[in-house]
Amino acid sequence: MMRRAALLAAMLFPAMAAAQPVPPLAVLRDVLSIEGKQIALPEGKWLRAGASEGTNGVPDVVSVALLQVRERQVVGGVLVQASKQGAPTDWGSAPACLRSDLPFAHVRYASDHDGSCAYVAVVDAASAGAAVDPAWAAARVSAQALGWTLPARWAEAAIRVSDPREAVQIRYVFALPPAQPIPPGLSGWTNTAADSAEHGLLNLLDPAQSLPPLAQAAPAPAEEKADGLPRAVWKTLTFRAIATTIDFSTNLIAIGNLVTASLLSAWNTVTGPWIYLGHELAWDYFGAPAVKQLDLPGIGVEAAAGT
Repeated sequence: MMRRAALLAAMLFPAMAAAQPVPPLAVLRDVLSIEGKQIALPEGKWLRAGASEGTNGVPDVVSVALLQVRERQVVGGVLVQASKQGAPTDWGSAPACLRSDLPFAHVRYASDHDGSCAYVAVVDAASAGAAVDPAWAAARVSAQALGWTLPARWAEAAIRVSDPREAVQIRYVFALPPAQPIPPGLSGWTNTAADSAEHGLLNLLDPAQSLPPLAQAAPAPAEEKADGLPRAVWKTLTFRAIATTIDFSTNLIAIGNLVTASLLSAWNTVTGPWIYLGHELAWDYFGAPAVKQLDLPGIGVEAAAGT
């Protein structure tokens, strides 16, 4: 036991130069509390295997890596990157949320001061070329020192949520056997996790309420299959319905002739929507705030499902 502890300490030292002096294998369930924020965990026992401060040139980030182990096999992981309390949180969107090659990437909401987005990817543990968070690197060293087998391939569900005071990015990963596709319910599960992340940013989670395991992932909502009509088009339709009703009523009262009132209202009904829609699209294009993007290192190269 003493020899294993010494080996573990020797291996962890170079990988955790900025690591916090926390017990590397503390047991957690349901919810992780970090920097005044709550992070919902999937059901089961999670081991705190790595922690660090500062990553990828962003000094005010605290990272924690958790592992889930069954019969000496690492079957799941969670990498949390949270802003320090009181530090600037101008993180913007995660760049991967805007990718079109991933199985699922969705901006839930975005403005010039807050945002929430989520995506799903496949991560090859042996792939090179991607920066790895120091906390995750320390967790891998811990697992190897304890004789645990790490997966060669992960399915990843990632969420980024930020506002002017707080920010967090969470990567939930699950062992994915070679050639096996991403589970069809993972995008729906990711939306559930994103709901929890948005509540956890405000410290509104039930500390005893965990996320469902991946095996209980719900089918993807219909809105993921098709984005439907743009918001500007829906606003045009609803506004025109209201405006036409008001126009017709006013014309009928003023003129007293049903046919003439209908003709006058029809002219506005045909021309009005195009003017309104053009106005909305111009504001969206020229008046939308620039989208800030901050890329934080994760567990490896995030790729499409077919890779």
